[in-house]
Amino acid sequence: MSTVSKAKRETAEALRRAIQGIEEGGSPGRPRLPLGVPEIDRVLPGGGLRAGCIHEVTGDEAATGFCAALLARAGNGGDGRGGR
Repeated sequence: MSTVSKAKRETAEALRRAIQGIEEGGSPGRPRLPLGVPEIDRVLPGGGLRAGCIHEVTGDEAATGFCAALLARAGNGGDGRGGR
């Protein structure tokens, strides 16, 4: 393996770690709130929205309903069953 190839691989790995750090919000280990929709949870880093962070939701009425559903899940311990 050439020195150039090794340097490129190391640079790519450093970039991956930097991006992961940005996605983690500088606080790895914080719990995630899964949305309860496997198709969405699968594409979110860590399988849900990170607790203790700000998330922007847009879309007028749809956003209001989405936020209400998230609050209900969060208030129920994230299980969506309506109680703790």
